[in-house]
Amino acid sequence: MILRRFNSTLIKELSQYKPRPLSAAEYIQFEKTGSIAESFKFCRHELPIRLINILEESNALPISFVPEKIQEIKDKYNATLEGLLPFINAEINDENIEKFDLEINRIIHRHRYVIEKLGIGIAEFRDNLNLNNPKEVTQAEEKIHYFLDRFLINRTAAKLLCHQHLQHSAALQNKPYRQSTRCFQTLEINDIVATVAKRVQDECDAYFKRRVEVELLCWDGEAEAECEKIEMVYIQVHLEDIVYNIIKNAMRATIQHNQNQETLPSLKVLISKGPNNVTIKVSDRGGGGSVEEQQRWGGYLYSTGVDEPAANLNNPITVPMVGYGFGIPMSKVLARYLGGDVVIRSMESYGTDAFIHLQTDPNKLFEVLPVYTSKTESFYKTKNMVNEWVTGKEQKISFTSK
Repeated sequence: MILRRFNSTLIKELSQYKPRPLSAAEYIQFEKTGSIAESFKFCRHELPIRLINILEESNALPISFVPEKIQEIKDKYNATLEGLLPFINAEINDENIEKFDLEINRIIHRHRYVIEKLGIGIAEFRDNLNLNNPKEVTQAEEKIHYFLDRFLINRTAAKLLCHQHLQHSAALQNKPYRQSTRCFQTLEINDIVATVAKRVQDECDAYFKRRVEVELLCWDGEAEAECEKIEMVYIQVHLEDIVYNIIKNAMRATIQHNQNQETLPSLKVLISKGPNNVTIKVSDRGGGGSVEEQQRWGGYLYSTGVDEPAANLNNPITVPMVGYGFGIPMSKVLARYLGGDVVIRSMESYGTDAFIHLQTDPNKLFEVLPVYTSKTESFYKTKNMVNEWVTGKEQKISFTSK
C-alpha cells in the first residue's frame, strides 16, 4: 500500500481530498491574472492528490501477473510522489519555486515513455491470459479497461497541470519554453483536421504506397449553412491526437479493404458546430465491422494492427500505421477528459462513421477526473461479474425428442 511505503501522516491527510477539476475558462483566466507563487501553491497540493488517487487504484487492481513495464510505471509514479512531498509545506519563496520547477521538469522527463511502456506491458499481460477461457478474458478486459480509462485520464490531467505551470512560469519570466503555444487556445478546427489528414496521407504513401483523398466540409449549425472555418477553444495536442487516431484507422481500413481496387474511396469529414458542441464526423468505406468486432474496437486488449511496435524505448522507431492498440480507447479518454466523447458506428462490409463530440463553451469545458473510493475498490475485488442477460450462445439446446 502507498501509505505503508511513505509512512506519512501527510499522505493520509492528502488521501482524504478529491482532485479539483479545472475548466478551460479557469486555465485561460489564470494565464492572464495568476502569479508564479499562486501556481506553485496550487500545483504542489493538487498534483500529489491526483497521484495518490491513481497509485491507490493501481494497488487495488487484482491481476496475478504484473508485467515488468507496468511495475516500472508504478515505480515512476511512486518516485514522482516522493519528489513532490517536500514542497507541500515548504515556504513560498523564489528558491523553493525554482527547485519545484526543476522537479516538475524531471517528472515530465521521467514519464515521457509511459504510454509506450504501458502498451508493451498490456500486450505482455494479454499474452499471458488463457485465451481459451473467454470468461477469464472478458473479466480481465472489463477491469483492465476500467482501470486504464481512469489511469490515462488522471495522467493526462497531471501532465497538463505540469506543462501549464512551467509554461506560465516561463512566460512571466520572459523565458522560452518547449511548448510555444498555451495549453488552451482558440483553434481553427478545419485547419487542424486538414493538417492531420495530410500527415496520415504521407504515412500511407510511405507504408502502403497508396493515398486516400479527403473531402472536408464545415457546417455552421446555427446559420444552417456551409462555412469556411470553425473555431473553438481546446487543447491543440489533444485534438490532434484524437483526430490522428481516428483518421489513421479510417485510411488504413480503406486501403486494406479496397486493396484490389484501382481507385480508393475518399474519406469524408464533416465538421459541424452547434450551440453546445463541435462534432467531427469521419466516414470511410473501409469495410466496417460486425457487431462483435465493434465491441472489441474500444478495448485495450485488442488491436487491429498486425505488426508489433518497437520495444526499445531508448531509441524508439516510429513505424507508420501501427501501434499499441490504444488508438480508439485513447481517443475516447482524451475526449471524455473534457466532457466530450468519441462514438463509432459501423456497417459490416461497407464502412464506418466515427463521431468526435467536443464541448464548445470554455466555461463548460471542465476536466472529468476519477476519484478512488471504497466503491472503486469493491469493483476490483469482485471476482465474478454477474451476467444480467441470457443468450443462446451460453446454452446447448437439443430439439431431438426423447
